[in-house]
Amino acid sequence: MNKPITIGLCGVALSLVGCQSATPIDSSEATLVKRILVDHCGSPNEIVKQPDYASKKMDISNATVYAISDQPDGWKSGSVKIMGGNATIYFNPKTKQFFCGKKNWRKFREADKTTDEN
Repeated sequence: MNKPITIGLCGVALSLVGCQSATPIDSSEATLVKRILVDHCGSPNEIVKQPDYASKKMDISNATVYAISDQPDGWKSGSVKIMGGNATIYFNPKTKQFFCGKKNWRKFREADKTTDEN
């Protein structure tokens, strides 16, 4: 049985990729994913890993969501491309909780399993 957990994590675990051909998604969930990324998930330098981006501000109009997938327990993930980097945002539409990046998502899932076992 899952117990509620308050979320306050924002570390971005992102990777750079080569050419990516995907159709952008334009939906209310895609807009939410972009808003979480831009407002809560760090600087462009954390995503692109290049010094020239350190002083630039991420802009929602430059973010492209190319996948939204269902995850366990009502969670969803959104894959976003912004400023040459890729990010994965995990969010729960019902609880309004979110995680920036796969690393934080895995930590949450592991903690959730441990809580369920006790």
